[in-house]
Amino acid sequence: PYIFQYALNRLKTYPEKAAFVGDNPFFDVLGARRSGLYSIFIGDHNQYPADIPEADLVITDLVSLIDRV
Repeated sequence: PYIFQYALNRLKTYPEKAAFVGDNPFFDVLGARRSGLYSIFIGDHNQYPADIPEADLVITDLVSLIDRV
């Protein structure tokens, strides 16, 4: 979670006001969740590991994110 906290500090914002988009359930989603960020997984939901908490949002491509903002 250190890198997420570092980024939040550099951006001068709080986890509640940020989201992280990533394609790696372990490093991206789990790290973001542990840091209090809204986590967005970009990929195939069917390939998501069962032993990692789900992302707050699952999308298949970045274009899908536009409809959610």
